[in-house]
Amino acid sequence: AEALLSFQDVGQLMLVHGGPEIVLPHLCPLLKARDVGDVTAAWALAMLLSSRTIICKRAIVQLQRLEELAKRCRMELDHGAEKKSEGRRKSWLQRTLTSLTAKADKDESSEREAQPQTLELVEAAQQTAICLSAEQHCVQGMQYDPRLMSFEFISRIVLRKKQVALVRAMQTSVKEGKPLVHQM
Repeated sequence: AEALLSFQDVGQLMLVHGGPEIVLPHLCPLLKARDVGDVTAAWALAMLLSSRTIICKRAIVQLQRLEELAKRCRMELDHGAEKKSEGRRKSWLQRTLTSLTAKADKDESSEREAQPQTLELVEAAQQTAICLSAEQHCVQGMQYDPRLMSFEFISRIVLRKKQVALVRAMQTSVKEGKPLVHQM
């Protein structure tokens, strides 16, 4: 019977220090050290591409939300412009009387209506920018921590730079046998 190795099996081996280098040659004696490196590199690349795909999908959703908000704001601006142009068809006296009696009420209500939409639009733009500029800090050049990559893949998030630094500091303190206290 042939020994089959799944993507999940390679992932589990990656989580054990030295796992692929020790176990893979036993499963398939024809694998050389270079081949084991290729298998682990392919696993890492697949994990990175999967994570980036998730990030891109999230960015697309944010862009669609931003587009909808922009359309809604544009329609409301166009609607407001139509109301103003309708007002110009009235006589000068009617426009003046209307504007004097309702100016304060209209200004306050239009400010209250426009402000939440503007804030929502700005917030959507910020979220889109954050999504599009997300960096994966668990990879530095050609070096990566498979545990962090697996965590990001499973949880569908990207760890921030400070979070990766904190995890690495914890790993170092455990290896050195030193206590580490960090306020969250």
